[in-house]
Amino acid sequence: MKTLSIAIEDHSIDHSLPISGVKFEPNICYESANISNDIFVRKLITSPGPYISDYVTHQNDFKYTTLGIHVGQTDRLTFMGGEGKNIVGHLIDCRKDSSTYGTRIKIEYKTSMYRKLIIPMGVAHSFENLQHVITRDEPIWYSSFHNPDWDISNDLISIPLDIEYKNLPRIEVNKFLLPIEGHIFFSQLQQDNLRTAKRYALRSKSETGQYHIQANKDWTETAIDFESVFHPSTIIPDVKWLKNSYALTGPKSYTVVPSTRSCVSDVIELDFQSNSSFFRCHKRQNSFVTFLDREGEKICIDLIDLRQSSRLMETLQVTCDPRVRLVIPAGVAYRFKSHAKHLIRFEREILLDKNEPRTDLPKIGSDCLLALEEDLRKMPIFSPPHIICPDKAIWLIVDAESML
Repeated sequence: MKTLSIAIEDHSIDHSLPISGVKFEPNICYESANISNDIFVRKLITSPGPYISDYVTHQNDFKYTTLGIHVGQTDRLTFMGGEGKNIVGHLIDCRKDSSTYGTRIKIEYKTSMYRKLIIPMGVAHSFENLQHVITRDEPIWYSSFHNPDWDISNDLISIPLDIEYKNLPRIEVNKFLLPIEGHIFFSQLQQDNLRTAKRYALRSKSETGQYHIQANKDWTETAIDFESVFHPSTIIPDVKWLKNSYALTGPKSYTVVPSTRSCVSDVIELDFQSNSSFFRCHKRQNSFVTFLDREGEKICIDLIDLRQSSRLMETLQVTCDPRVRLVIPAGVAYRFKSHAKHLIRFEREILLDKNEPRTDLPKIGSDCLLALEEDLRKMPIFSPPHIICPDKAIWLIVDAESML
């Protein structure tokens, strides 16, 4: 089977690819700098649609050994970090009714927060050079009736990297797009299921036509290793560490799924040229912070509690690890200190008060306060709201951001 090799220009989204439906699309990404002009910020927001973002991390020696085919999932993949690494993608069209069935391509492109790669159901794919790269997947899920190739508990079919054309499967893909509520329901089930970490298993078809599943027993995670990324209790009330829901995709590689009911998350890229003097504080938002990259490295977080007259302050030195998230409640100001570039997942809960409207609260979606420590200490005591907005409110905010 002939492989077509294609080089993609940096940030390009216009390149025509010979497999039907495989393409690059733009992401919604903003650039800014804070008012001290010392921390460069790039913000990647959730794409419109099902609003779900999963994140896959890749350890030092990560390597795919098979091609994977989704039967009921279209992938929308953003490759981030890795200091502009060259990614090599291998794709084969295995859809039995596709006009481009059997087409095999190799594409080379750099990591970029500004674009995502769309891989339709039934297209086999694998990637090289993913070490230290973070992949965001915004899946689109489909269901079907009596599809012999689909297993709702394990959607992925694995085939050999060097498979010959004559041995290619002819995959029947699912037909019916799930509504947004269906996406969120299944993502929440996944959150619950992965509270205890699972290993990804290989599902493949035998010569008899039957599918079988083989668990990877080589990927282990000891209690000592996991407990090392939890940090001591904090002195500021409600600031705490929680375990993320995730699956192992390698010995030290993880697929981290959402932790909130809305499933919405943004990615913030911080480039610390020097340490900022400014704190950020959200008055209508509980924030959930996951450090996606630089696993094992240290970062400092300064916190000030604006909910108390004492203005209690605490500095945390934490270990970056995608398996845990830091909860920063509304009314607690924070700033990060490091000398490296970091990719951070931000999830949120939007809050309302029973006595709305409150004149001391900003509008929903514009609640971020940026101030120096001395100014924060002069502010009056702040009493945050406590009613969590429904999921649809956050989806509306995402839709509004995408129109800016």
